[in-house]
Amino acid sequence: MENSEKQNTSHIEKLTESINARTKANHYGLSLRTLVVFLAMTTATFVQVQNLVASGSLAQAISSNLGGASKQSWLSQIIAIMTCVLAPPVSQIADYWGRKGPITILTFIGGIGCLIISRATSMNMAIAGQGVTGLSYGCQPLLYAVASEVLPRRARPLAQGGLNIAIALAAIFALLVGAVLVKAYSEGFRIFWYITAGFYFLASAICFLLYKPPPGPLRSALTAKEKLRKLDWIGYVLIAVGLTLFSLSLSWSQNPYSWSNPHIIAPFTIGILSIVAFFIYEIQIKQDVAIFGIFVEGVNYFAATEYFTYQIVNLYDSRTLFAGLRFSITFFTAIVASISVSTYAVKTKKLRWPTILAYCCFVIFNSLMASLGLTSTIITWISPIFLGMGLGLCLTCLVTVGQLSPPPELIALSSGLLFSMRSVGGTIGLPIYTALFNSQINQLDKNIRSALIPLGFPERSIPEFISALSARNKTQLQSISGITTTSIETGTEIYQKTYLDAFRNVWIFAAGVSALGIIVSFFMIDPESNLDMHVDAPLEINANEQKFERSSA
Repeated sequence: MENSEKQNTSHIEKLTESINARTKANHYGLSLRTLVVFLAMTTATFVQVQNLVASGSLAQAISSNLGGASKQSWLSQIIAIMTCVLAPPVSQIADYWGRKGPITILTFIGGIGCLIISRATSMNMAIAGQGVTGLSYGCQPLLYAVASEVLPRRARPLAQGGLNIAIALAAIFALLVGAVLVKAYSEGFRIFWYITAGFYFLASAICFLLYKPPPGPLRSALTAKEKLRKLDWIGYVLIAVGLTLFSLSLSWSQNPYSWSNPHIIAPFTIGILSIVAFFIYEIQIKQDVAIFGIFVEGVNYFAATEYFTYQIVNLYDSRTLFAGLRFSITFFTAIVASISVSTYAVKTKKLRWPTILAYCCFVIFNSLMASLGLTSTIITWISPIFLGMGLGLCLTCLVTVGQLSPPPELIALSSGLLFSMRSVGGTIGLPIYTALFNSQINQLDKNIRSALIPLGFPERSIPEFISALSARNKTQLQSISGITTTSIETGTEIYQKTYLDAFRNVWIFAAGVSALGIIVSFFMIDPESNLDMHVDAPLEINANEQKFERSSA
């Protein structure tokens, strides 16, 4: 009996020693299989960002062909809503049923949505297509989770930096290729989304053929019924209802309904109550600083994506290509920032100060944009540098910290929460921006009337005058009854100043939120002890480990 107990004790001690050893370092070199899987994740990330950036930069091109300019913000907004609603459940499903299925299927569906956009005959159809494509963003956290868990923890900053480089390249592609196509063809946006559909289908095929992960522990430990019971159905419904109705109410604010209208009051009230109920329901889960930090990053990212090129084209340079060139500076800078912070983090294991610097860059970017006048175009070439630095530093640091905080088996769920909160930033930010923007634009008619009528311009011609200015149609402008050179110059100046004030409202709000990010990031704790050589989900198992596992079984 004593010999048996000694043998059992000895076996347990050996098992514990082996597990501890494997926890400290189970990385035996970078295999081709691991590199191929990382390539698959970067390809899927690339096409998602390509679609997201184009939804903002090409929104005006779509509305000029299909109409529905008042709804164009929904091309981006629906992606933000779909991401924050789908990311947590898809991540939890991936923990129970595996990563490969959700990534492959949802990415393929994204390609179908792009085909719908390319064939759209109305703005509503384009938004519906973007809604279908938005399903692909449900697997976005899994791309970051897989890219991290197949590499040593110490290399995670490099993994996130690599994904950020893919993001930057995708944004540059969307801005420049999209602008060239729109300039060359009257309906060039259709060609762009055909190309995007092809990238989606390619990414899905790569994931299907090359990503072959070993089954996770939860996949085989639970029955299908047990897995379904463990899904957070109440939380999913609350966040979906809350964010959708909240966004809808703010988007309708002054466009076309007033705040006292039931169309605003009802969805706004239900949305707020649902969001509050969601946070009360989930309050038992303790989250770290990264959650709020990535929310702030989302507020900034969606503001820039939706309004930067919009402002350039409307006020400074009507050429879409040059607006895209300005914005692409953001992503060239982000590549440099991602490489720099990844290398710094691997060597020093410190992430707090780069995160603080990131939010300082966001504040500078938004402040510069808010300070713009009608002639200060040089700032539109300089400010994207600070935005790019902020994006490159912020995502690399926050995703790394957020994934190291929970246990390894929850990396997909924690990634889902991170990217859900990033999209919550966009989902809440975009309708607020729309409301702030529209509150000023709604004064346009009144401002132009008060300036032109004293000059003798006929009041009945003012709607046509505003329409011609908005379309930048000089021929139509010259043909308006009662038009004079003075009225054109005066009306154009009032038009531009009104839009400038509307854009300024957006940047001031984003700057205020970014300042909060600086304060909160001071409370971040550097995860120095966790940045070791342990691999959470190795694709290759060392021969000695395989031998031990067979003997211990």
